Amino acid sequence: MFAFLGSTLTSYLVGAGLVTTTAVAGRGLVRSVRLVAQGQYGEAGLQALAALATPAVLAQSAAAELFVDVLDAARELSGQTLDAAQPALNAEKAA
Repeated sequence: MFAFLGSTLTSYLVGAGLVTTTAVAGRGLVRSVRLVAQGQYGEAGLQALAALATPAVLAQSAAAELFVDVLDAARELSGQTLDAAQPALNAEKAA
């Protein structure tokens, strides 16, 4: 039962990510085609490269935000322990 729910959830997340990535990259490529039609080849090339790089940038920023959230949670959890140990450390330094 849990394996089925886990695989269904994973499939949903992968599908949602695929749709989002396709939409973002497709939008940039459509802009690039429009610029080619207007004769702006240099700008169209930049737009096409940006469209292809966008999914990687989105993934990197999401991973960085997750990393920051994990560090904040670890700081909150360890902060209580470190605060409780602080008087004992100060007493040892004074001695």
